[in-house]
This record gives sequence, C-alpha cells and structure tokens, in this order.
Amino acid sequence: MRTGTLLGVVLMLCCLGSTVGAEPTPEFGEREKTFVDRMAAKDLAEIELSKAIKGKSSSAAVRRLARAILADDSANYEQLFKLCLRRHYAIAPQLDERHRRLLAEIRAARSSRALGRKYVDTLLLEEDRIAPELTRLAADKGLPQDLEQFASNSAQMIARHERMVRELASK
Repeated sequence: MRTGTLLGVVLMLCCLGSTVGAEPTPEFGEREKTFVDRMAAKDLAEIELSKAIKGKSSSAAVRRLARAILADDSANYEQLFKLCLRRHYAIAPQLDERHRRLLAEIRAARSSRALGRKYVDTLLLEEDRIAPELTRLAADKGLPQDLEQFASNSAQMIARHERMVRELASK
C-alpha cells in the first residue's frame, strides 16, 4: 500500500503543478462522487485480487488474465485519480468485507486450482454489477465531459474483461 500512497502523492503534485494559473474545474456533485467512489473501490479490489492470484495460480491462462486485468485496472485507477485531482475530490477506496475475505483466502491458499475459479467468478460478479451503471453514465449527456469520457472508457474496459473472463470460464 505504501507504493500506492507514494504514487498518489506524486500524481497529485504533478497534476497540481500543471493546473497553476488554469481556470478552476468545478467539483463533483453527489451522484458523481458516488460513482467515482464505486469505481475506485472496484479497481482497487481487482488490482489487489489480480496481484495475489497471478502469484498463486497454477494455471497459465488465469495468470495471463490476472496480468491483463491488473494492467488495465491500474491504468484506469490512475486516470480516475487524475480526474479526481482536477475536480478536487479525494478518493480513498476501501476493500469491502467480501473482497478482504477473498484476498485473505488467496494469500493463504496452498492449492491454487480452486482459486482460479473463485477469481473468475468474482470478476464476473464485479463486471455484472458495474457494467449497467457505466453504460447509463457513458450515455448521460448531463455529466461533465471528463467523467462521461472516463465512464465510456471504463465501460469498454469492463466489456473487454468480461469477454476474457467468459472465454476462460468456458474452457
């Protein structure tokens, strides 16, 4: 977590330096804050689960999936963090109890065969939960342009993840 905190401070300093003298960006409304918080928590959960599973799984396909999701969600989280900095909104995502429990199971597991299935099932559940909201937000022309673009990009990423996960689950 220290690396993530350090990255956050560096990104914040870079973004603040690039906005000196620029016109202030309006802050998020409550609806936007709720969405941003959910996306940050989702990305964090998938990042942590993917890090853990890529080191534990005996399946090369599961490890490839975990690496791809880790790269995508890390980049998505970085974009979200920058967006929040411009909007003066601090995000501090927390893993919920279900993700904490699953992460502990993955870290403690001796056998990796069942973990791959649990990881895939968790990803499918995550994608099913957030995809409809992202689709609605991406189509909402009342949103700030930067958040609308982020929602659209995130929806495409999640659709790609869902295809990869479903393909792996079908094997």
